Amino acid sequence: MWPGSGWPTLAPAQQLVLQCARVAGEPVRPSAAIDWTAVEREAVHHGLLPLVAARVQSLAPPDVLRHLQAQAHRIRLENLRLCAILLGLRQSFVSAGIPFLTFKGPVAAADLYGDLALRTFLDLDILVPPQHALRAADLLRQLGYRPQFELRPDWQRYYFRTRGEMMFWREQPRCTIDLHWHWLRPGYTFTADPADLWQRVEHVAVGGASLPTFSAENMLLFFALHAAKHDWRLLRWLCDLAQLLRRRPGLDWDRVAREVRRRRCGVLIGVGLRLARGLLGAPAPEKFIQSWGGPRVEELARRVIGERLFAPGERLRPAGFWPWRRLYLQAMQQPRDRARLWLDTLAFSTPLEWQLMRLPAWAAPALHLLRPLRLLFKHAATRSYRL
Repeated sequence: MWPGSGWPTLAPAQQLVLQCARVAGEPVRPSAAIDWTAVEREAVHHGLLPLVAARVQSLAPPDVLRHLQAQAHRIRLENLRLCAILLGLRQSFVSAGIPFLTFKGPVAAADLYGDLALRTFLDLDILVPPQHALRAADLLRQLGYRPQFELRPDWQRYYFRTRGEMMFWREQPRCTIDLHWHWLRPGYTFTADPADLWQRVEHVAVGGASLPTFSAENMLLFFALHAAKHDWRLLRWLCDLAQLLRRRPGLDWDRVAREVRRRRCGVLIGVGLRLARGLLGAPAPEKFIQSWGGPRVEELARRVIGERLFAPGERLRPAGFWPWRRLYLQAMQQPRDRARLWLDTLAFSTPLEWQLMRLPAWAAPALHLLRPLRLLFKHAATRSYRL
């Protein structure tokens, strides 16, 4: 299974889940006796339980299979419910004249897996142009959604000017929406919206409706950078990338290469492609992976497997708060991007701090100066409690 020597060895349950994550290809064949409790734990952690339940029907004991299929059925019903909500949101945005794209969630399930039930998702992602962000937020409020942060008007304008997304949620019917006005967090060399983001739009059939989403090339960049931002911790993100590569054999690799060179993110993209190729058999061109990072990509991919994807302690921790612990930082090629990550983590204040201090928005620079002190106090208090 491994593409080269030196890659970590996995437990039998992890190998089985990895085979199921390939979606297409060789039959699933356990390499040793299977601990089905461990298989379920890995499948749930990586968001791949529907795929595992679908691919182990001839392997799992009857009681285990019934349990897995019952959970997969609940995921199917929840996915269909969220899909219906998304179609209603589509109509609301169209009626309000607000352009939008949707990605991940139902669009990825329908387009990349061919079945809404095979991909787990917990929320809905919608992207609008920055100039329509405040209108989109107002529309969601009119539809009964509450923002993650209740901000005063001056802080709300500051937030929408300096951030790229905000979460909205509603109790009845229950739903969480991640409203984006930048496709990834702004401020980094590699996260600027592609120039053709709104010009090269594809449409995906979901529930009898046509939903607009990113072009295949932009989707590849998004999936790879999104996985990198989270330190490549979940197989589900790599599975999305692998499925895109399988379902888009005509992908314009020259366009992708130009974007990677322009953004100077070859290692970040290369690690995702290396993992998708090596772990999941995705048809990622080896020449691009080598030209974008070579040995550095290989080393980081090995570390992702051993220290992130399949490290037991990792799933008990948040997604890596301190920059020096993150492989994401080590994969950045530009000093300004590394500096930005340090500033984002240690200096840029958050809406929680804005609400706590109750200062006007023009005082934001002062709050940036106070944030390191608050983090130091919080970290010291946590260590003291543990001791």
